[in-house]
Amino acid sequence: HVMVSSAYFAFITYLLCKKTDNKLIKIVLNVICTIIILLIAFSRMYLGVHYLSDVIGGILLGLAYLIIYIKLTTKEADNK
Repeated sequence: HVMVSSAYFAFITYLLCKKTDNKLIKIVLNVICTIIILLIAFSRMYLGVHYLSDVIGGILLGLAYLIIYIKLTTKEADNK
């Protein structure tokens, strides 16, 4: 859950921030994204289904996927 949510919400935030020039909107989007990811991570530990190491690993793998998504979308945009 943490891996998918961190990749998904961070990628959506990346796309939305890319479309706007307003710094306040970018800050709010990043804060909301971070809070959602942290709440999901905390809920996994609170419910006892994952350990802290699992959650940290999920966040790191999610960020790795985020980097891949960003590279793929910018490469496709460069090819057009």
